[in-house]
Amino acid sequence: MPRQIHRLTKAGQIGLFAAWYSRERQPPCGGSNRRWMRPENILFYLYCIMFKAMYAVVKNIPKGKVANYGTVARLAGFPRCSRQVGFALHQNPKPENIPCHRVVFKDGSLSKAFAFGGENRQRKLLESEGVEFIGEKVNMKKCGIN
Repeated sequence: MPRQIHRLTKAGQIGLFAAWYSRERQPPCGGSNRRWMRPENILFYLYCIMFKAMYAVVKNIPKGKVANYGTVARLAGFPRCSRQVGFALHQNPKPENIPCHRVVFKDGSLSKAFAFGGENRQRKLLESEGVEFIGEKVNMKKCGIN
């Protein structure tokens, strides 16, 4: 088994993907099973599954509330993948539909590299939705989602 797949399997992050890894399953676009089963293709498909789940969670964060990266990963079904949440939100295909500005760090601080206008833009968007701040950080006790 390739090293990348073994590492993901060992971490328990590939449970949804087990059916696609079997040799009996045909690739989604036709063609050779052998080519589809290469580790880079499998990992790409796994990331597609992860990103869709993470986007669905972020879409359901209500206005006036925020969630941290770890909470989004856990609710999406991929605990311990909070870094991938940041990567997914940076690749956000529909910023008008997926409110990635509602995701902050665990302590309530804002992202320094907010993809759509910087940290000040994220703060302005959150304040316009009624999110309360204590200094430079979001009031996680009042506005956070567990």
